[in-house]
Amino acid sequence: MVFDADTYIGVSEDPSIQFPFKAEQSGQLTLLIEDNEGKQFSTSTEVMVN
Repeated sequence: MVFDADTYIGVSEDPSIQFPFKAEQSGQLTLLIEDNEGKQFSTSTEVMVN
């Protein structure tokens, strides 16, 4: 886990959340989001480190 946030009512319905991340090795980065209704959304991308 790289980032974990427990947000409250003060966050917009479609927020833009940014956080620093520096990959130490190549691989797949997966983002998993669960909303306050229990719905889950995910996306993945390959990260390449030279």
